[in-house]
Amino acid sequence: MKRLKRILSATISSILFLAVFTVSDLNSIKYFINNISVNAEALASGIEYSISNGTATITGYSGTSDVVTIPEKINGYTVTDIQISAFRDNNIIRKMQIDSKITFLNISTFQNCSNLETVILPDTLKHIAGSCFLNSNLAYITIPESVEIINLNAFRGCKRLSTVDIKGVVNISGYAFEGCTNLININIPLTSSSMRTAFNNCKSLQYINNTQVTVVPPKNYYPLLNGSVSDFIIKNLSGAENVGFFNTYTVAYANKVVLNVTNNSMSDIQKAKALHDWLCNAVDYDYDNKKDMKNHVDYSAFLYSTTVCEGYAKAYQHLMQAANIESYYISSQDHAWNMIKLNDHYFHVDTTWDDNEGYGNFSYDYFLLSDEEIKSTGGDSHLRWGLGTSDLFNYEYFWPWPSADYAIGDINKDGIINATDLTLLQNYLLSNGSISKGDAVLADLNFDGVVDSFDLVVLRQKASK
Repeated sequence: MKRLKRILSATISSILFLAVFTVSDLNSIKYFINNISVNAEALASGIEYSISNGTATITGYSGTSDVVTIPEKINGYTVTDIQISAFRDNNIIRKMQIDSKITFLNISTFQNCSNLETVILPDTLKHIAGSCFLNSNLAYITIPESVEIINLNAFRGCKRLSTVDIKGVVNISGYAFEGCTNLININIPLTSSSMRTAFNNCKSLQYINNTQVTVVPPKNYYPLLNGSVSDFIIKNLSGAENVGFFNTYTVAYANKVVLNVTNNSMSDIQKAKALHDWLCNAVDYDYDNKKDMKNHVDYSAFLYSTTVCEGYAKAYQHLMQAANIESYYISSQDHAWNMIKLNDHYFHVDTTWDDNEGYGNFSYDYFLLSDEEIKSTGGDSHLRWGLGTSDLFNYEYFWPWPSADYAIGDINKDGIINATDLTLLQNYLLSNGSISKGDAVLADLNFDGVVDSFDLVVLRQKASK
């Protein structure tokens, strides 16, 4: 009887205790109890997360293990999301496996993860957001077939990344892999699409689908893009900058042109003229697409039939380098051309302004001009200039910049072409005077590598103007 009274007393006390709390209070107690177990599990695994609407969101990692798995469920809650920047700046995680069925990998999720080598992505993933792996230490990545979008800067600056396997048709946004300097090969369905900047500065990239992109035939045949991937490249990557296979193409093409157009018996002035002529014949100015980036890259004139001034000037720069002639890429506010050194003197060469539409339709109006000549004949576009570079022709910065002090025909270097120069050339041809080897280029007015009576005829015409 006493035992029954104690039970009844305890029951009544419990009822009275619960009666004190509202329904809201009871829910709060339930939430608190749940979170005690949630936090306990988080402390054990190092995975940090929050609960909302009955699902879990991964918020970070505070563990010490370098191998981490994001489970499909955690403490009974389905993992549906990984928070923005969840693992950003982590220097512990080396391998991450995501077993949760997420569809979206958030912005900056693995940004600056200095120890991260690989991430195994789920086959439900559809979207890799911007800067997701920016500047991480990834060495290899497989993009599941389910992924449809790789967004801006997603893998930018992953300098250790060497191979990317993209299993499904995907849309790759600008700069997605920019600066992945160790990237050698991309496996990708050729029906995918890519912004042209997606692989900028991937200077080691030589293979697509394990196929070498640039083919360099033997002897004097020009290089070409491998037919199995060329359509994909032209459609998606035209205008990309400092990409390994484009760099290989550019240098090889310039070398082949020099091999085919010049020979060892030619003087530098003959080589400069022959390569000027080749370039003017090889391309026409693209008036309809002046801003198209494909017209502004190093390989522009070698790969396409049209270009603009930047393409002309970069091509001529490569041709001069291949011919071992000192040269510089010159740019102004709205134009580009070259400066080259022949013997002891610098001269301006503007192949763009010398070229006219069609084969054989070019002039030498802007070939081997002094500073004053190009200013007076070239108008505002040539009044002020500076040295420009690309990733394939960097030269040591120096001051003052090279200057083209003397015009062809100014043999006595007094800044004027007149009867005095005619007399010097006449005396030289009659063996009554001398012209130094370094100044001989000033007397070669027809650019044929020989100072003779033909030059005297041209000089008379020039002096009489």
